[in-house]
Amino acid sequence: MAGPLLLRWAAALGPLHSITPIVFPALRDLAQQTGETIGLAEYEPATRTARMASVVPGSKPIHYDLPTGSDVPLAAGAAGKAILAFLPDDTLSGLPLVTYTDRTPLHRTTIRKDLAQVRDRGWPSATVNASRTATASPCRTSPSTPWPAPTRPPSRATGPMRSTSTQ
Repeated sequence: MAGPLLLRWAAALGPLHSITPIVFPALRDLAQQTGETIGLAEYEPATRTARMASVVPGSKPIHYDLPTGSDVPLAAGAAGKAILAFLPDDTLSGLPLVTYTDRTPLHRTTIRKDLAQVRDRGWPSATVNASRTATASPCRTSPSTPWPAPTRPPSRATGPMRSTSTQ
């Protein structure tokens, strides 16, 4: 049970706008343990866009360059699909489909199938190039963002959509 002081602090702080300060230590630890680039993508419902809110570069000599603040395409790549898969179905209809690589899906039917697989598995993957694959894990930071009914529920739900991507 929350005491009166805690409730006053919570009221003064307002809603959580970014989980970056909270999760950054975990991102840093994961990057150190794996040597891979780890990023946190945050979804902005008002603009229907996502951005890399925080990135910890990998320590391997060759690693994925993912700048903090860069746009995350929702219909292409693991981080975007981790977010898009758990948004309302009509979200995809209004998104522009842009070619990023020769492997970028440009047909909404194909993307819908990919998103269904993400919901079934609980996580997406995307082929970056012949030797690199990206994976991402969706998590919620707002209870007002409901999970759809996936075949297999996500392991953690706490609510806008975020995605942690390893390259």
